[in-house]
Amino acid sequence: MNRPNSVILGLAYILGLLSTGLVDFSPQLNRWQEVVIRIVILSLITLLTTIFIRRFWWQSPPRKIWLMGGLIAIFAVVYLEIRTPYPSANDISNLLKNNVVNSIKITGSIISEIRLNRRENLQFWLEVKEFSLKNLPTEKSTGKLYVTLPNLAENQVYPGQEITIKGLLYRPRRANNPSAFDFASYLARQGAFAGLKGEIIIDKKSPNWGIWQIRQRIVEAQIQRLGQEKGTLLSS
Repeated sequence: MNRPNSVILGLAYILGLLSTGLVDFSPQLNRWQEVVIRIVILSLITLLTTIFIRRFWWQSPPRKIWLMGGLIAIFAVVYLEIRTPYPSANDISNLLKNNVVNSIKITGSIISEIRLNRRENLQFWLEVKEFSLKNLPTEKSTGKLYVTLPNLAENQVYPGQEITIKGLLYRPRRANNPSAFDFASYLARQGAFAGLKGEIIIDKKSPNWGIWQIRQRIVEAQIQRLGQEKGTLLSS
């Protein structure tokens, strides 16, 4: 295959990927309905290009190259859709009709180590079990949340512990430009589609014995020797 043909096929793949982000359809359509519409549009573009390209570019590659390019563009649309993670029907992120939900209480289990983020707040992953809003009854839910909490003594938690947190549920921001960090994409790759800015732990159950207890002993020893700030930083 010569170079012009290879360039066309490569550009067709890029066009297929770009078509998934350049046009937004009605929110009433589900993801696969949008995929079908994109496939139809790409098919029409391929058909028209194959028929009329020779009128404008008489030295253009043969028709089979344009047909292959159309198939590659369609493949790119389907492949990206399959590879892109989406929340389940009962995922906690589906509450976010707007960008935030205030004063929500969420119960779940901690499924990661407790770390400090750049703002010196506690950060961990929470597997959601249920939630409640204001005075409404508790509802079952699923999903994974990126949780941050103020680094206070009363907020000390451990992996595997079940807790109930009150805070602000928010939708992660997407990058404003291609070179910026895309927080939403990062969470999606981890299987999470929302974050929780915790304010206070309302309830927590005693965690089961585990390796975290050995780690906690080490953390306590470092804090005792170095002080709260340096000890916590070293332990993180």
